[in-house]
Amino acid sequence: MSELVEFQMHDGRGGTVGLADLLTLVPGNDWVWSILDFDGIGNVPTGLGFEEFRAEVRASPQGYVMSWGQLRQFAVGVRQCFDLLLVAAEDRSRLAPERWAVDDDFAECLVVFEAVDSGSWEVIVEAGVEEAFGLAAELRARYVAGSWGSA
Repeated sequence: MSELVEFQMHDGRGGTVGLADLLTLVPGNDWVWSILDFDGIGNVPTGLGFEEFRAEVRASPQGYVMSWGQLRQFAVGVRQCFDLLLVAAEDRSRLAPERWAVDDDFAECLVVFEAVDSGSWEVIVEAGVEEAFGLAAELRARYVAGSWGSA
């Protein structure tokens, strides 16, 4: 069973949790990553203009697919995520757009990162990934428990 972790993107002191911050908690991997939706500010991959990148994301049923290294490079260039839907799968065949379109069914995904309206993050971590790496526990410890998000 997957674990859902929800937390605020901004703390009460002007700090922001960005995509690059979240990815520092994910171990190096050979998963297939796909951006299914993105609206934000920053540099986009392969020298595309922002609108061109958004068009590419939306044009493919599997989203904008990239490797772990490409994703980390992309994340460093993102200054702010307004909306983001990012998924990881073991291989490209598990990127199942027909399931996403019906019920947002991400059961085949290892990790799902969602930035919601510039205000919060929702992260779904598949049970095997949690058991191996403790990603949900680390996210809770860092961003849910303690003082993150409070003024």
